[in-house]
Amino acid sequence: MRILTEHQMYQIEQFARRTKLADMISLFENLPRRFTVPRPILLGSNDDSEMLVEGLASRGAVINAIRNLDEPYNPTLTLTTTLMAQKRTTGLD
Repeated sequence: MRILTEHQMYQIEQFARRTKLADMISLFENLPRRFTVPRPILLGSNDDSEMLVEGLASRGAVINAIRNLDEPYNPTLTLTTTLMAQKRTTGLD
């Protein structure tokens, strides 16, 4: 599974703060279907909270979340919502 680089995570956060949603979508479209985000990164703001992504992520889920973000980004929010998943340690029986 591909892990995002520090450069990619920095670039995504810069796009988020500048509300460059199309640039973020283009970046995520070039990633594999599933990837890992090693630390929480900002995607933008949605209604009353900041949207973050962390851990295992799917390209489709992240792109759908980006499409629902506010324009412009609101840096004054105090709530956060994190889009995340974790890999199971054991299979389902």
